[in-house]
Amino acid sequence: MKLHLPHYLHRAGAFLVAAAASLAMYAGVTVSFSSIPLRNAFREVEKVSDLRFFYNSNLKGLDSNVSLSVTDASSKEILDALFKGTKLGYSLESINVVVVFPEKSPTSLQEILVQEGKR
Repeated sequence: MKLHLPHYLHRAGAFLVAAAASLAMYAGVTVSFSSIPLRNAFREVEKVSDLRFFYNSNLKGLDSNVSLSVTDASSKEILDALFKGTKLGYSLESINVVVVFPEKSPTSLQEILVQEGKR
């Protein structure tokens, strides 16, 4: 016996998957560290969230020490706090991809990959 679901149930399922993906960006994350290089801070944030950082490894400012302590924070809250006071900016390219660039000259993910020789 083959069970056929009404068309609207298929659409509802697709909507729920899309909604879950969108909510992942806002899921509460707790992370805390003190006076570590920014490049290490990226790794710490990646361990406890779905965020993934892409940047040119020669970018000035990656070795500046940063501190962060957040509880039940969204991705945007984490990123805003992490980059506050640095001369770097970020762009959230998708739900979990963060492109890091010099504050005054935004760089796309494609440009970073080309600079790193990964393209």
